[in-house]
Amino acid sequence: MAHIPRRRRIAKIYLSSTCKDLAEARAAVYRVLRKMGHDVVAMEDYVSSDQRPLDQCLADVAASDLYIGLFAWSYGYIPPQQERSITELEFRQAERCHKPCLLFLLHEDAPWSRKLMDRDLERIESLRTELCRDRVVSFFRTTDELAAAVSVAVARQQSEGTRGTSSARGEADALVELVGRMVGECIRLVEQRQHSDQRLYEDFVGPALADFEKVHQNYLECFQRYRGLVEDANVPLDGDHPVLKKIGEDMLFWAQLRLKLDALHDFRKDPLFGSFITRIVEYTRGSEFMRKLLLDGARPLPNAARSCALAGLGAIFAGGQPTAAKRTEALTLLDRVVGDLQVAYGQVLRAHMALKKRLLDHREG
Repeated sequence: MAHIPRRRRIAKIYLSSTCKDLAEARAAVYRVLRKMGHDVVAMEDYVSSDQRPLDQCLADVAASDLYIGLFAWSYGYIPPQQERSITELEFRQAERCHKPCLLFLLHEDAPWSRKLMDRDLERIESLRTELCRDRVVSFFRTTDELAAAVSVAVARQQSEGTRGTSSARGEADALVELVGRMVGECIRLVEQRQHSDQRLYEDFVGPALADFEKVHQNYLECFQRYRGLVEDANVPLDGDHPVLKKIGEDMLFWAQLRLKLDALHDFRKDPLFGSFITRIVEYTRGSEFMRKLLLDGARPLPNAARSCALAGLGAIFAGGQPTAAKRTEALTLLDRVVGDLQVAYGQVLRAHMALKKRLLDHREG
């Protein structure tokens, strides 16, 4: 009968985490490890508080056979006269004592109450970044997912303790370790990209949309004023009409816009921002109706809406129609320009939503 090697039993596992935020996760891991027959030391063996006795914690880490660290978005309690939290100090102790370390980080996509996160995330984010960079880590989204991952990782750790020393097995172990590190690095890079995309949206796309919406609101308010001026029956509809002067004054604000739009032109083919930028540029350059009225094939204007209103109203006021007909045609022109602006505004919003989804929604695909 073939000899079946008996797995080495891990005598003691040190389970480390912050207190209240990971209480449920810690309890689930504790239960699964006990069912596997292991001795487990966790903070509940001291007191139900982050302020557990530091010296005893570090001594227990040193006496353990395996360290398991759980990390979410709380850095943990920093004891008096210490610069690091107990949770980090426990991990550093495991490193110093050359203990095998199994590290499990809450995934960035996992739903997590803001109440369980530090107000200042700098310390915990720095620690998480270091762990992802220097260690093979696993990520979890739910307590059940964590418990399953821990059981598999601990069983693998046990199995490694009984492996032979043959060359073939050594190469296999090295390959497993290499793949594990590669997977950890891939996960780290994905999370870095997600964080970068979040910052990109917050620093550029979101503010750009906010500024654009202010511009659009300014257009609507201005064209409402233009309409009021045209509706005034006490003012003759001729080339000296105050609405023409008002539109001309408002256009001075856009004198530098052409250079900015020309600078944006090269980015219209950008695979990430191209559609969003294109829609904003098209908004300022006007609809087909405006281009036909103004340009007749000439180079687009940077402020087509006001240019269209100025040229169109000037032509109407110079005509020989009765005053009532002029006023009706002028108001129709202004309403048509506003309608085209609203359509272009909607296209910008749709491009923004598509870009926002691409940058922030990493759960699909």
